[in-house]
Amino acid sequence: MLAVLSRELGLAPARIRQRAQSILRELVQDCSASKVPFLRLAPIRQQLQLGQVEDALLAREAVVADLTRMLEQLSRQSPSQVDLQTCLSQQGVAEYAGVHPRTIRRWRDQGLVFEWASVEGKSQLVVDVGRLDAFLATRPLVKLRGFRHDNEVQRLSLRNPDQAQHIPRETLRRWRKRGHKRDRLREDRAAGLVWRWGIEPIRWNQRAKISDDTRRRRVQRDRVRRLLHLNAQHPIVASPRITGAPEAVERFVQARWAAHQLVMALQPCSSYGAILQAEDVLRSCGWWYAHCFAGTPQQNGALAALFPSILSGETVRFAGRLRLEVERVHHGVQRSWDASDPFGPALPGFGCQRDFLSDDLASLATAWLGLDGVPPVPWSELRPGRGPRGQADDQRMILQASGPFRVPM
Repeated sequence: MLAVLSRELGLAPARIRQRAQSILRELVQDCSASKVPFLRLAPIRQQLQLGQVEDALLAREAVVADLTRMLEQLSRQSPSQVDLQTCLSQQGVAEYAGVHPRTIRRWRDQGLVFEWASVEGKSQLVVDVGRLDAFLATRPLVKLRGFRHDNEVQRLSLRNPDQAQHIPRETLRRWRKRGHKRDRLREDRAAGLVWRWGIEPIRWNQRAKISDDTRRRRVQRDRVRRLLHLNAQHPIVASPRITGAPEAVERFVQARWAAHQLVMALQPCSSYGAILQAEDVLRSCGWWYAHCFAGTPQQNGALAALFPSILSGETVRFAGRLRLEVERVHHGVQRSWDASDPFGPALPGFGCQRDFLSDDLASLATAWLGLDGVPPVPWSELRPGRGPRGQADDQRMILQASGPFRVPM
């Protein structure tokens, strides 16, 4: 019934729409202030001076919500110019009244009239401050609104773990204002460790009382944090410019710059594929780093001293600069060096025990992790024909064969 009325007003001339808007404002105010549970449609059509159709008995709350939406639609066809000092947006109303923006959506269904207006060249839903104050005056006191009462907060406290999921959002917001914050870093690390240990997701969901989406989101955030930390421990400033270097050194510096770019582009909400790609490039980078040190101890120490210059973006002619570093070693300048992979121990899958895997998965882990002297292959290139669920299951089995994930001290 009201949908037909809204369509008729939307097709009416501008003069009739403007008169209907003023009438609708009065109707919304009268209906929202009324205590009658049901209203008839005929008097509403008479006030709007529209044609007669069959009458209907409608719930008052539904009528208020529909009339408010009808008024918003009519104002959108011809938005008016307003002053920002006398009007507020939905976010401004939430800050003004000290409530959540979702509460404003409920208020719009309960009689708080928003209208479209042109604000700084853009159309925006706004409400007059005077109309907002009048609406707030009809609302009950804050301390009488549901779970905001102190006794309810004390009863539904986090001291009882069984009732943690029943705590209202308003209570959680007030606790955050008092300084009671969640340790999201600890939650993400726990979810990441569960993912690496191969614990079944449903077991962790039941223990932590979270959904699948929440667990996946925490795993992604944990992996991104670990990659950012690992990237900062071994810094690279600019794209390396090096000529005449062995293949292992060129592969290492190219992979290191590519990994840096991938890691810096990651966000906590990045996709699974982007995070896995950054991990694969770092794994390849560490594999080539360990193969750079193939000379004498003096040459290895000189190469370790030369790497900071290469990673800082200097133009390096490898043979000449390495000779200079070797001469410094001969003159008593001792350089410490470590030929072990600096990235592998901090990446998932390090230390995989292939004896616990089938032959197919063992060969897959060998290619992915770069075992037996074979350069690592990105996970996306190993089984492109296998679906995402199958790839995730294969990776979980390999990670479970790697044992508990431990960051080296």
